[in-house]
Amino acid sequence: MVLDNKKHKNIKTRINLKVASNNDAQEIARQNAIYFNEDISSEDLLDVEEDRKRGFHIFLAEYSGNVIGKVHLHISNKEGGIFGLGILPEYRSMGLGRELLNGSVEKLIDLGADNIFLQVDGENETALGLYTSCGFQVKYAMEYYRLKREKT
Repeated sequence: MVLDNKKHKNIKTRINLKVASNNDAQEIARQNAIYFNEDISSEDLLDVEEDRKRGFHIFLAEYSGNVIGKVHLHISNKEGGIFGLGILPEYRSMGLGRELLNGSVEKLIDLGADNIFLQVDGENETALGLYTSCGFQVKYAMEYYRLKREKT
């Protein structure tokens, strides 16, 4: 999905976006497991600080002193991408996802993005509704497949 800049409106937010560090890698993995049904493996923890050097910025969303979600942002050639955005289940339906999305767009603009896109599972109707209501439009769709290998 691509942001239609004419439809984007900056809203007041109650959340704080905290720059993640390597100390947050376990929390990021825990949230990925929740949002994307991934297994948590200490071998696969992100090197958050190394990723930042390559243009990937990870933020933890804080609300009332609690970590309530996270987002991965990428900037390259004035194009910003939003990945892995999620709000923990106990904080959903409070408008915090909209605030996290808005804060992510604003961070990308601050980082120099002229164009902003995001990835979303095409079957996630809740997320699609949120993103569309915030000014994103579907530009293309991709199917993902997983190859299972037999153990020998």
